[in-house]
Amino acid sequence: MDTTGADPIWQQIQQTGRFAGRRVHCFETVESTNSLALEMGQAGAETGTVLVAETQTKGRGRLGKSWESPKGAGLYCTVLLRPAISVEHLARITLTAGLATALAIDEVSGLASQIKWPNDVLIHGQKVAGILAECHLSGGEEPLIALGVGVNLGTSFDQFPQELQSRATSLKIVSGKGIGKGAMLSSLLSWIDLMISRLEGGDFAGILGEWRTKDATIQKKLTWLTTDGRTVNGVSLGPDQDGLLVIRDSAGHNHHVLSGDLTLDPNTLNGYFP
Repeated sequence: MDTTGADPIWQQIQQTGRFAGRRVHCFETVESTNSLALEMGQAGAETGTVLVAETQTKGRGRLGKSWESPKGAGLYCTVLLRPAISVEHLARITLTAGLATALAIDEVSGLASQIKWPNDVLIHGQKVAGILAECHLSGGEEPLIALGVGVNLGTSFDQFPQELQSRATSLKIVSGKGIGKGAMLSSLLSWIDLMISRLEGGDFAGILGEWRTKDATIQKKLTWLTTDGRTVNGVSLGPDQDGLLVIRDSAGHNHHVLSGDLTLDPNTLNGYFP
């Protein structure tokens, strides 16, 4: 499903290759906008450069998962960043970008999104967008971040793989409205610029406070599959001051999650449990 329609912003981007003072590279097909962006960044592409593809053949999500990219059905983009923050705080970009994406979706759609830690954007409990931040570090240089964002704009139900049809959605499915890539990209870039600027200015506490208002897992049962293969069942207490998710297990022990796969208990997906 083509989501461009009468989209003057997208038409301008395609004609000029620029938007809001930045270079925008538009591709029909790439393996991954993130992979290509990292290559371009290491070759000297300027901060703020954007890559957008109609489809990806090897789109990636967190933890090695694939990101489905039906041609013309979504916004699949990567923004190159060289943030002025310390290396030990780079993980904060993930939550910051998740909030920026959720706010952009709310702005263009009129819907109220939530965020599943750390950065899956949900509407009515179903995933509508995801973020993957990948970093290249070189001694003495600012970190290079490829911030990849995928938003399901006009994806139809049958375009999702069968195993995702109960867990994924699109803005078109939920709102009944077509939302152009240009409008989505414009809002997304504005929110990313604002939130990254706040992060660089030391306002992670404020960002985290806003993130918590959109927390889709707070006080809900979930399962955490750790990176070393252990399974932890517990209740989400939300992120701590560093952005790590805190899970309290049945024995009353708190686990601070930096990475791993999280699954919400379907029985508590749409409501809190006692």
